[in-house]
Amino acid sequence: MLRIARQFRGIQQKELAEIASVDAAIISRAENSAVIPSECVIEKLAEALNVKRSLFGASFQPIGLPMSFHPMWRKRQSVSQGNTDRVLADANLRGLHIRKLLPSVAFEPELILPRIEPGEYGNDCREIARLVRRTWAMPSGPVLNLTEYVERAGI
Repeated sequence: MLRIARQFRGIQQKELAEIASVDAAIISRAENSAVIPSECVIEKLAEALNVKRSLFGASFQPIGLPMSFHPMWRKRQSVSQGNTDRVLADANLRGLHIRKLLPSVAFEPELILPRIEPGEYGNDCREIARLVRRTWAMPSGPVLNLTEYVERAGI
């Protein structure tokens, strides 16, 4: 979480060390989960990054960038690594907030999501699609708004 907060602010480890008056090695080890900083250091880092101390104790598995975004797969790297890190950190912080808020949302899906074992139907996609359409009382013919049905099923 320290790395995410630092990258979100667009600060390098060395800069953060200077701002917080903390040894850069401590920051590096903390970001790599090699050491848990003291309460005093955590307080300094939280203040320097303008975040709540509780952020550093959050249990959250950050996501990474999709392979298609990896510089090795792109012809030109038009976005700096710092900007990439910042966007990814922003996405991870938003994900953390959503996970905290989601349990407070009361949601009951309108449609039942059928549990179908493909092997029971000979892995026949068309037969499975017919079963789902029947379960969801979908009209025959082209599906004009599949997203609507999927969302109504709670997906």
